Parts: sequence; structure tokens; C-alpha cells
Amino acid sequence: QLMRALRERDRTVRFVFSTTSSTGWKTAERELARLAADGLGNDGDVLVYNPLDFNGCVRRALDRIHPRAVILTETEIWPNFIRAVRRRGIPLYLVNARISDHSAPRYRALRWFFGEVFRAFTKVYAQSDLDAQRLVDAGADRARIAVTGSFKFDVAHRFIIMRLLINGQINAYEYLDGREMFTDQYKVKVKDMLDRYGVIYTNAKGSTEKNPKFQIEDADIPGNEVLSYYIIERYEFDRVSNSISRHVDAICPVLHRSSEWGGEAVRYPMFWVKLADIRPYLAQQYVFTDNDNNLPRYNYDDYFIRNMYRGDIYKTKNLRNLTLMQMFPDPDDLKHAQDSIEARLASFDKNLWVPSREELQARAEAAEAADTTNVTIQSRDKGDKEKTVKRSATSKRAKSQVKEQKRTKVKTQKVKSSATRSVRARKR
Repeated sequence: QLMRALRERDRTVRFVFSTTSSTGWKTAERELARLAADGLGNDGDVLVYNPLDFNGCVRRALDRIHPRAVILTETEIWPNFIRAVRRRGIPLYLVNARISDHSAPRYRALRWFFGEVFRAFTKVYAQSDLDAQRLVDAGADRARIAVTGSFKFDVAHRFIIMRLLINGQINAYEYLDGREMFTDQYKVKVKDMLDRYGVIYTNAKGSTEKNPKFQIEDADIPGNEVLSYYIIERYEFDRVSNSISRHVDAICPVLHRSSEWGGEAVRYPMFWVKLADIRPYLAQQYVFTDNDNNLPRYNYDDYFIRNMYRGDIYKTKNLRNLTLMQMFPDPDDLKHAQDSIEARLASFDKNLWVPSREELQARAEAAEAADTTNVTIQSRDKGDKEKTVKRSATSKRAKSQVKEQKRTKVKTQKVKSSATRSVRARKR
């Protein structure tokens, strides 16, 4: 998709697409064929295997290709290759950069090594603020880092959702902050939406007042400002399998737009689209879900259907139509409420069944084991030796039960005698 955007800007540009595996080679061949089928191919495009990261191999590859620019993706960090490109003064870019939770400590510990590598890039485009900070912690130059969101997902938004909407292939609906109505009354008018968010467009050929058509350049679509999405989740209980599952009903792209004077970005929810309407198109585009493999294994449809996304609960249906942030202004209270809702949803199906006798016994034994405490008492007697005393909560409960039995016996005797006297009085 990056190649597609660059080719639309300059039809004469030639690409040398490199890969590191046979599977990646087949994927690249398929994508290049699709690019040619769309009229964006070039006879000069070349597909090669990435050179081994040895100085001699890298030098011969660069001498043969003479690149005007080099673009690496994700975490494709090849130190010798990067140093060679920098020595030749070739612009070097890293797009969709991210550092996972698992890899962050290793990058930080090897800052002395990765710092030189990251500073060799002309520009680094990170997926999120967190990834940008991790890159800085690894030694990257903060001035050369830009946060553009997930490039792959932004591209999907550009070439799928927005294009389908402009071409009239799908419908979009107004964002009503919790009172969404997917009816004809709340359909979005494309022209009004484009004007509202300052998207530059021209009337396409054959456009009429009743049937408007628009032409928009890819560079004018604010995909780089779409840094998050709202989704509507629906939880369903299946009576056949006695299990609960969650489904995504709709997606809303959210613009993060700052003013001309900078400052914190303001979020603008754009519109809702039904997932069912765009699923056939999402299934054709593949997405990278982790750094363990540089091949796309899932498509965008899998991303939503398999619930592979991550996020926080923003709002639940309530009588006051308030967001969780409005209901819980304190950050700690908000986090507690979100975790509580997540826990209730996760344990919903487990609480549908009455526990068996064995389960109750296992819970009692677990609770009894948890009540057992280890108390360490330090004595300052001879030699200041340390004595360890184990006391079980069971013994405490046994003593309390004995006392309770004594009280119960006393109370029972009093009650019995009182009842006998009353009966006798009636006999008289």
C-alpha cells in the first residue's frame, strides 16, 4: 500500500522490493501483480532477496541497485546495512515502527548499541506515543520521530472505508455518543462530512445534485490523523453451547487533530460504519499483528472477528447517557470501574452454573489454606535467636466454635425452660 501511494504521486519511480523468505516472496509477487492490475505497475520494479547483513554482501547490493531512498518497516533492524546506507548519504526511513512490551527492556539495556543504529535514520514514524518513547529510551533522536499511528491500519482506512464511502458502496451513520441509530434518518451525507473535516475534493465526472460523486487524492485523506477507533461491542449468550461471545457491530474512526498553534490533540469521532457492510473488503487486506514474524498472517476481518484489538471501555449503556470518564472523574476510580466491567463480562458464563459439591469443597480448602499465616517472632533472649511460630486460622476458628457452642447451649436451655412454663400455664 505504501508503494501504491508513492506510485500515484510519481509514476516513474521504480521499486526494489526485498524479502527474507520464500513465503514472503510469494506474497510480494501477489502484491506486485495486484499493483500492475490496477494500472500502477512499472516494468522497472524488481523483487529480490534481502542481502545478508555482512559488509561485503551489503556493499555489493548497494553498488548494484544505487537506491535514491531506503524504507524499512516495523523492526527490520540490520545494523551493517543501516550503517552502509548512512555512509553513502542515502535517505533512510523506518515506517510503522514499534517496540513490543517483551522487547522494550532488551532495547533499553542495549541502548549503547541500538542508539547509533536508530540515529542513522533520516526519519522514524512510530505507531504510538508509547512506541516513540521506547525508541527514545533505546537511543533514538526524539526530533526525528513522528507519531503517525498504525500505518497499515491507516492505509486500510484510506483505501477501504473512505473509498467505499465516497463511491457510494457503503453507508455511514452519524456519531451520537451512545445513542447511535443505524437508520436512513441518520445516514451521513458525504459532502457534509468532507466539509466538516476539511477534506479537499472535486466533483467527479457525472456528478449531479441528486447523485453527487467526488474525487479525492490519497494525500488529502486525513489517514495519518486517524490514530484510534471506537467500536460497538455486543455480548451474546448462546443457549446451545451455554457460552458467551462478543461481536463487533460497528467501527468509528477517530481523528486526533491539533490546532495550528499546537497543544494537545482533540479527538473527533467521524462516523459509524457497520462491520457487516465492510467485511468482504476487509478480508482482502492482511495485517501484521506481532513482531515474531514479518509476514501478514491475519486479515483486517480477522482482527475484529477474533477480537485481536486492545483498548479500554469508553462507555456502557446507562440511563444518564454518560461516559465512564464522566461518571468516574478520578483516574483510579475510572480504572477500577473498567477492570470491574471487564471482570464481570469475563466471568459471566462461569457464574451461570451452581457449583458442585466437589467444587465447593475445593474452594473451602483453598480458602482455609489462604487463611494459614506464618508469624515470625524475634526473641531477644539468649543469643537473640529467631523463632518461627506457625499458627493456623483453623485453631482460631475451633476455639471460637467451642465458645459459640457454650453460648448456644446456655441460650437453648433458657428458651426450652421458658417454652415449658408457658405450656404448663396453658394446661392449668
